[in-house]
Amino acid sequence: MDAAALRAQRIENFRDAVRMKKAPKRVPHISSYMTWKVVDAGYKFSEALNDWDLMEKIVYEFQERYQFDLMREWGSRNPLPVLQYFAKTKYIIDDENSYISALDFELMKEDEYDDYMNDYRRFLWTKLLPRRFPELKHTSKEAMRKTLAEYNKFMQYNQRVMKTLKEEYGIPDFAATGFSPSAHDIIMNRLRGIKGTSLDMRRHPEKIQEMVDRQNKNVTFPALERFKATKGDTPGYAFDAQSGCLSHTLLSIPQWEAYYWPGMKAILEAVVEADKTIYIFVQGSMKRFYDYFKDVPKGHVAIHLEQDDIFEARKRMPNICLAGGMPMTLLYDGTPQQCVDYAKRLVDEIGPNGGFILSQDKMGSFPKDTKRENLLAVCDFIQNYG
Repeated sequence: MDAAALRAQRIENFRDAVRMKKAPKRVPHISSYMTWKVVDAGYKFSEALNDWDLMEKIVYEFQERYQFDLMREWGSRNPLPVLQYFAKTKYIIDDENSYISALDFELMKEDEYDDYMNDYRRFLWTKLLPRRFPELKHTSKEAMRKTLAEYNKFMQYNQRVMKTLKEEYGIPDFAATGFSPSAHDIIMNRLRGIKGTSLDMRRHPEKIQEMVDRQNKNVTFPALERFKATKGDTPGYAFDAQSGCLSHTLLSIPQWEAYYWPGMKAILEAVVEADKTIYIFVQGSMKRFYDYFKDVPKGHVAIHLEQDDIFEARKRMPNICLAGGMPMTLLYDGTPQQCVDYAKRLVDEIGPNGGFILSQDKMGSFPKDTKRENLLAVCDFIQNYG
């Protein structure tokens, strides 16, 4: 099968899995591996993350070795070279112990919500950028030139790798558009950090609510109106839209209903109205919120679970296509046969007639996330199990 035909078949398999009207020719398999690709190739993080040519080589060899149907990440998640000249890095890289981690950081102060909301552009230039890039005001023209050159390399890398994965390896484009379900994610992930956001929900809940409401009114809802303008599947893509849940892990049920659910509910309603599909990656646990998804019409939503029992999720959300399921702990500690047996159980119990996309439960990043022989066994199994 040539790359174009393979890509078309993979898209059909993803569509059938989510639509849940008929069984796909086989269960599709998504790579949720991040920096583990570097470990698997035998390189140090600092080597690969600072060399686009090396990273490109790693990505292609990774796909040739495992033959995934789709990649959630292709080496561009940590663009360290772009930031090297004047940015204050939030990453910690330890080559000796093979780990990379991100610092919790605060770019917006507790008393600056109004400043941010009243004049975002001014706040961006006077507060956010100087704090994120403290060396910017001291940067020479030469450093700026080098930074722009590195950014150009980064963009060219993305375009080249995506094109090659599509045209030579038959990998579909992931999703046609993306939506953030809540400004609460933006507050936690980009502005106040985990600690600051957790404190603000108790000290300044009205400010968080105002930001959420503004985000929905000015950004999310208008984008959804444009999204609904076209109906049905978007050609060339595995999914029509993608989203993610991140800061929900900090929320109580009342806070979820105030900050998160209005935006998420609007997204789901738009997907259904336009007869499209969406892939939602959930970090942490989602089981407290399963009931909010039980009335979503079947055939539109895939949810990738990270920490929850996928067999319990199937019972509680029979209308949702579930993704993930393959434990990283088993992929490292188990034997190839144990991994294959578990993968078979997932396929047979979660998605015998559609409704399941196999993937790893976590984002694979570190040496002890997976053993190559175990992953190879799972990949061989899923590619040949009808």
